[in-house]
Amino acid sequence: MKFNSLKTLYSKLFFLIIPFMLLVFNLVSFSKEGFSLSTFIWPLYIFIMLSMYFNTYYLIDKDRIYYKSGFALKGSIQINSIYKINKVKRFNIGYKPALTNTGLLLCYNKYDEIFISPDNSDLFIDMIKCKNPKVELESK
Repeated sequence: MKFNSLKTLYSKLFFLIIPFMLLVFNLVSFSKEGFSLSTFIWPLYIFIMLSMYFNTYYLIDKDRIYYKSGFALKGSIQINSIYKINKVKRFNIGYKPALTNTGLLLCYNKYDEIFISPDNSDLFIDMIKCKNPKVELESK
């Protein structure tokens, strides 16, 4: 089953409005000054931000969770290697294929963690617990 990343007002501002404003700024700058290095860099930055916004999701398969964020960040986790899921309200560091700071911190293997933000976290947790009943659930 596919879960899109949760999108809040903050993520819409950060991933949509700011790139749009940068695009307008870039076009104005290009019309006044002509081609420069920033004329090349800003569209690349905008492409990366929009790619992350529209292509961040998680797939639960038979025995794995696949995650993708943008065009470059992707991977998978074996469901039976997950031993704890923390519901987190603020998460700012670490490996984070997510669009918000509120979501789930999956602890797997011995020391690995990944932060994700599925749009329906309760259903996501239920599906994981169905496939791996040993998973602990914590709220922080």
